Amino acid sequence: MGSDGEMFPNHVGSPIGENSDEDHYFILEIHYENPQELTFVHSPGMRVVYTDKLRPYDVNTLFLGQKVSHFMMIPPNQKRIKINGYCPSECTQKGFPPEGVFAATVLLHGHTYARSIILRHLRNGVELPPIAQDRTYDTNYQQYRQLQKEVKILPGDELMLECLFENESDDYIVGGLSSNREMCQALLLYYPKSSMVDCRSQYEFHSFFDSLGIEHVEGEMLKSLNLPYAPLENSVATPPDDGIVFFSLTGKEELNETLFDFLYSTGDEPGRKVKVSSVLKSRVWKSNDKTVDDWNRGGMYTHCAMSGGKRIELKNHIKKIPAFVEYSPPKRCGI
Repeated sequence: MGSDGEMFPNHVGSPIGENSDEDHYFILEIHYENPQELTFVHSPGMRVVYTDKLRPYDVNTLFLGQKVSHFMMIPPNQKRIKINGYCPSECTQKGFPPEGVFAATVLLHGHTYARSIILRHLRNGVELPPIAQDRTYDTNYQQYRQLQKEVKILPGDELMLECLFENESDDYIVGGLSSNREMCQALLLYYPKSSMVDCRSQYEFHSFFDSLGIEHVEGEMLKSLNLPYAPLENSVATPPDDGIVFFSLTGKEELNETLFDFLYSTGDEPGRKVKVSSVLKSRVWKSNDKTVDDWNRGGMYTHCAMSGGKRIELKNHIKKIPAFVEYSPPKRCGI
C-alpha cells in the first residue's frame, strides 16, 4: 500500500527468459481486504520496464522475519511488544557465496499493529549498523527503500528482524494474512544472485507453550501443520507457513477464530481437555508482559530455503538468538 513501484539500482537487474522452463510468465498476487463482501470489478495491472542491455549483476530476493503463523502472538493490552525473526549464521554460510552479497533495497512489512521494524545485522557476536529501519512504521505506506549505502553481508553473518507491536485491545492478535492479523517480515533485494530466497523463523512449539505454563497440548490440526516440527529424513522441501495452511483448511481468517481454538491442553487430569484459546483468554496478561521475551530467548524453528522451496539442511533446525554486543551509533560532535 502506498508504493510508487520499484526501480532497481542501475547496476543490477532481473533476467527474463534465462531458463527455458522458467521466466515465461509474471504472476501478480493481490490482497483484497473486503470484510463486508462487497461486489465490485477491479482491473489491476503491472508495468514492467526492461532493457536489452544486460546489467553487471543479477539480483535475487531474500525473505526474512517470522513465518506466517498463529504462534506469532501479540498479547492483549500491550504498549510495546518486541517480536524477532531470526536468520542464523548457518543459513548465510550455506546460502551465500564465499565473497558475500550486497543488500541493495529493502521492503519492511507489518500490518496495523506494527509500530517499528528494524533489520539488524550481526557478525561474530557484534551488531553492525542496521541494514534498514523504520521506527515510525505505518502500514499505509509500504515502499521498497533503496539503501543509500549498500551493505555487504558475509557468509556466517546473522540477520534479525525486530518488530515492535502495540495492541490496546482486550484480545490477543495472531499472525496471519488478514490486516486484522499480523506479520513481521522483510524482503531484501541482494546481488550477486545466489541460491537462498527464504530465511525465516517461528517460535518452537514446546518453548512457546512452556512459557505460558501450558502442558500436554494436542489436536488433530497439528498433523496437518506438521507440528511439533521435525524435518523428515531426506526431506527436500521446507514446510509451508502454518498460518497459510490453517487458512486453506478452514477458510477462517477474518473471523476471530485461530489455531488455538482447535488445540487442547490436557494437563495432568485424565480425560480433561480445555481449549488452548480459553486458557489464553482467561490469562491475566501484564503490561509489557515478559512472556514474549521468553519466546524471543527460547528456541526457534529456523527455515532457510532455495528457489522452489528446497530446504537448506541445517545441523540443528531449532536455534536460539545468541547474545551479542548491541550497536551504538557514533555520537555527533558537540552533542
